[in-house]
Order: sequence, then C-alpha cells, then structure tokens
Amino acid sequence: MLSHDWYNLFSLALIVQVLAEIAGLQKSIFQMKGDILVSYLQNNLFPSMGVPPAVAQEYGSALQHLDLKQFKKYFVVLSLIVPKLTF
Repeated sequence: MLSHDWYNLFSLALIVQVLAEIAGLQKSIFQMKGDILVSYLQNNLFPSMGVPPAVAQEYGSALQHLDLKQFKKYFVVLSLIVPKLTF
C-alpha cells in the first residue's frame, strides 16, 4: 500500500498531467478559432465566473502568444494558484 505522502504526490502528478492536456486542447481550439475563442473567453465565460478583466486579458495574451510548452506551464500554475485566490 502506498504511504499517504506518495499517494498525494501521485495525485498531484495526475492533476498536473490532466491540466497540461486541457491546455493542449485549448491551444488546438485557438489554432482553429483564433480570436473568436479569446473574445468568448474574455467577454463571456470569464466575466460569468467572476474573473477580473486583468486576469482575463493576461490569459488571452498567453493563449495567443505562448508556444504550447510555455502555455501548458502557464495554465498548470494558474489552475493550481487561482482557486486559492479571492477576487
């Protein structure tokens, strides 16, 4: 049986892997839809989630300008940190 620490580490590794895959899907959608996706995120989805405009703007810029590897890192860090923040 895995110790509690190993289980937590394994769980975190799986979470990071899933988040990286989600980031890859977002980049693929961006390649197909371009600015339509960014506009939807910034003007519809993020405001409905209470995401501040500055964060939405930064996210859109990252989606547009970072390469896939950089965006995956950005998305993983953002996903693990933002739920701990209060807007």
